[in-house]
Amino acid sequence: MDHAKFAKTATHAYGTVADYEAVITDTATPETEIAALRSLGVPVETVDPGDHPQ
Repeated sequence: MDHAKFAKTATHAYGTVADYEAVITDTATPETEIAALRSLGVPVETVDPGDHPQ
């Protein structure tokens, strides 16, 4: 998910984040959000969107 998806409320629940196998997000995601995911045991990989062709 990109950084804009964090700190939002969804209309539907998708389960708890702790159940995720991993999260891949962009480098603009706040470090506090990444740390929160990792504190739940969720591996997080960040990628620079400029590194990928459009």
